[in-house]
Amino acid sequence: MNNKDRRFGGNLAWGMAGFLSCFMFFSPALSSDETVSPHQHQHMREPSPTSIDIRLERSAHPHHGGHENAHAHRGLLSSNITPEPSGTSWEPESTPMEGLHYYKKKWLFMLHGFANAGYTARLNKSESLRGADQFFTTNMFMFMGLRELKSGAWGFRVMADLEPVMGPDGYPLLMQTGGVGEDQTHLVDRQHPHDMIMELAATYSHSLSKDQTVFVYAGLPGEPAFGPPAFMHRFSSINNPTAPITHHWFESTHITEGVATLGYVWKNFKLDGSVFNGKEPDDRRWDIERPEFNSYSARAAINASENLAFQASYGRIGSPHSLLSNLDYSDRVNATAMMNWMPPQEVWQFLVGWGATMDHPGNALGALLVELTRAIRNTHFVFYRLEVASKNDLFLSGGPSHFHRPDLVALSPDAGETKLISRVSAGYLYDFKTYRKTSWGVGAQISVYPVPRALEVAYGSPGLNLVLFTRMRFSGLENAKKPEGFR
Repeated sequence: MNNKDRRFGGNLAWGMAGFLSCFMFFSPALSSDETVSPHQHQHMREPSPTSIDIRLERSAHPHHGGHENAHAHRGLLSSNITPEPSGTSWEPESTPMEGLHYYKKKWLFMLHGFANAGYTARLNKSESLRGADQFFTTNMFMFMGLRELKSGAWGFRVMADLEPVMGPDGYPLLMQTGGVGEDQTHLVDRQHPHDMIMELAATYSHSLSKDQTVFVYAGLPGEPAFGPPAFMHRFSSINNPTAPITHHWFESTHITEGVATLGYVWKNFKLDGSVFNGKEPDDRRWDIERPEFNSYSARAAINASENLAFQASYGRIGSPHSLLSNLDYSDRVNATAMMNWMPPQEVWQFLVGWGATMDHPGNALGALLVELTRAIRNTHFVFYRLEVASKNDLFLSGGPSHFHRPDLVALSPDAGETKLISRVSAGYLYDFKTYRKTSWGVGAQISVYPVPRALEVAYGSPGLNLVLFTRMRFSGLENAKKPEGFR
């Protein structure tokens, strides 16, 4: 074991110890006042239902549990939390969201999150091929508060993670590009760790009428009005331990050092726009960077029913790659559709998305993303992901980069040319234990990379990767009894 592995292991141990200490301290308080009404008990299929059970009941009775007021406010802007899993983005209203809920006077508090710890390995590797094996962790913990007012609501959200314990180079992920590694180098074939502080945000909404609401959102850091919910928040992806290799087409702005958003809601339609800092975070993942407002975006979203959500976004991203001084800005567009299907004791969520980016100066690059997750009794989880993308930065000839074999750049005579790459992954996760409002599980994921002929010299054909992991998640009831005054 080298010094870098020892340092990661020590950081991970201290980080997990700190998290478990915080969890043991907060979990009794967050669960102490959580109660369920007698009417809910009449419909529960098991003595201790999950949030999926409650969501299935709400789908069968759309006006149960406060949905008659759902159009007045949404998500963090009201006590109906689920439509906005990250930033001001929407997902289908029937989507499960588990966590620990606590009502205190006129406040609603919620804690939710997960932590994965695993090992990723290139299966058909050799000394002449890219790819690496490594222990890694992906995780996210969010604490939010909400207070409803006579004609609106205001709230806050704090989100953090412990991924910086891996070091600035993150973990191996074949054909992933983007992000800044150690000593300000490009990351190739690796997924960067997210900043420890992922979100510090506040919101305020005001009802104009029964069907109309305006809202403001500000964060340092925060998430602008661009794209679908981030991959670690949306139900179609939350059980998957690794990031999409199309991440930078759909949600690369989800941690932005400075965001201000203004939005308007009419019934099931939302229009919001943001000004924000388009610069990607540097390799110092423990700090908060100085805010700038060099980018802007706009998004239109509609929840056509409780089980359907659509969005389309446009953004002009200023200086998106801090290491590429010749790149002035990027125009990005994407559109996604999310659908839930809920047969008895199950929840399925399907996402399909298309994205394009145009660098100035540079080329137009496109991406396709398809995700599917099936949850059975909130215990068995099967997940799939299909990705296709055009990339021109797998071989960087203009400066240093971090991947398994830097000398392999010389093996490619067409470094910098655009290549169409793809990835197909499938996985299974089993939650075997519940303890104090948490669920613990083990899982595996296999990924196949059909490699273009021009890239076989560096990647082999096909690329195969295996991930083994364990997961902890908060799994409290989704709707505690609301005090008087909450809708």
